[in-house]
Amino acid sequence: MSRRGEPAASRRNLNGGRGKKDAYALARQAAFIAGELPVEELTMRELMKGRIANEDGSFPSGRLPRLPTRLHTAMTNEVIRRAQERIRRFGDEAVQMLIELAKDAESEQVRFQCVKLVGEYALGKPQERVIISSADPWQDIIDGIMAEERGGVGGDNSEPTGRSGSTPRGASPHT
Repeated sequence: MSRRGEPAASRRNLNGGRGKKDAYALARQAAFIAGELPVEELTMRELMKGRIANEDGSFPSGRLPRLPTRLHTAMTNEVIRRAQERIRRFGDEAVQMLIELAKDAESEQVRFQCVKLVGEYALGKPQERVIISSADPWQDIIDGIMAEERGGVGGDNSEPTGRSGSTPRGASPHT
């Protein structure tokens, strides 16, 4: 007999040997799987652990049935949504702090970085462009590879000339 006056075996039969508080988590998990409990109602701890918690916030002991992948994905998406929402709420304050630093910071480098960030947020980050000055860049690449294979790495032998159909200086075009 247990201290509650009932056999321990009868208490263990509840949910396959789990305690009463674990039954709460199992019921919530069943509701979540059935679509009756929306992901928005889960706590951040539940979302981060990918498990459903007991009523007191603890997590059930032992192994629970796995959640379907689609629900794990929904939980991950909810974490991201909540994080983005928090960032947006802080966005105005963060930009204001950058503007103040751009005006008041003693370090010229700090002022420059703040102005640069505010400009990128307001106008968009400038795109990097690669300008190839060679008339035939593929030929220069091939010439460079051929020079390396001939052992012409380094020095003038591996340098493309930039002329269309050219060979690296010192290399024979007939090899």
